[in-house]
Amino acid sequence: MNKHQWLKAWGYVEGTPEAEAAWAAKLAFRPRRSRMVIGGNAVDYSYDCPITGRHITSKAAHEENLRVHGCHVLETGEKETAARVRAEADIALESKIDVTVEKAIDAMPSEKREKLYNELKTSDISVERA
Repeated sequence: MNKHQWLKAWGYVEGTPEAEAAWAAKLAFRPRRSRMVIGGNAVDYSYDCPITGRHITSKAAHEENLRVHGCHVLETGEKETAARVRAEADIALESKIDVTVEKAIDAMPSEKREKLYNELKTSDISVERA
């Protein structure tokens, strides 16, 4: 689903500040990440593991936690690349869903399409992503 379709589906008027902010938020959405607190010459680790919730407080615990879960520290540019790939995958998925729905509606008898149209027109529908 492209920007125009997405904004329309969510009830935004294209070109408004609200629509632009919503589109930017959609593209920028990322799950919560861990953080490191850097102090002085040494690196102090203090974060909750996003997988287990266990509090990590040392370099050894940090390295062990990464090893156990098959994770690694992000390299320069990796976060941006992952966000771009994720956004492209979301757009491709939404496009495939649109095509599938359109094919299903096109295959319906005209009476069923008309009934669906009337039900959607009178319904208060909101779509939410989990």
